[in-house]
Amino acid sequence: MEFNINEKVKIKLTPHGVAILKAKNYTSFINNLDPSNAVLHEVLWVVMNTFGKDMYNGGKQLFEDNIITF
Repeated sequence: MEFNINEKVKIKLTPHGVAILKAKNYTSFINNLDPSNAVLHEVLWVVMNTFGKDMYNGGKQLFEDNIITF
């Protein structure tokens, strides 16, 4: 399966994921979050760039059920 990293994805952030956005002061992302369910729509490479260093084995979960929807 091929997938372009410029495609939009949907992620539902956990409270820890939202806290990371706030700590990095990414107000544009925070403003784009649906406040009722913390769903973020963004291109995949931006998601990887934003959360990449915080995603590691044994780390806190950033996305609900660790799912990225294409």
